[in-house]
Amino acid sequence: MYNCSILHPSAMIRKSVLTDNNICYEAEFSPAEDYRLWTRLIGKTKFANIPEVLQKYHEYVGNTSKTQSQKMRESTLKIHKLLIQEHTQRKINNACKKSQIAYIQAS
Repeated sequence: MYNCSILHPSAMIRKSVLTDNNICYEAEFSPAEDYRLWTRLIGKTKFANIPEVLQKYHEYVGNTSKTQSQKMRESTLKIHKLLIQEHTQRKINNACKKSQIAYIQAS
């Protein structure tokens, strides 16, 4: 949840998963907009890794992760805060649903 394990250029996804869930890149999370995209897909689709190497990543001085490292950290922190809020809200909603069911069953 807190580190992106998806190498974006080698990822595949059905377009319908994005369109059906109204998910797209969000510029406000640049340069980590791909990470936000993946986090929004949590709970909406399945993720899997295959054992074959599809891409070799070459790090160099001009990589976005190097040239925009501070902005990347800030965007990632913003995404982490959203993940915590979303997760907490889901837990609260689930607890409310369970208590409503228990109340109905007890009535």
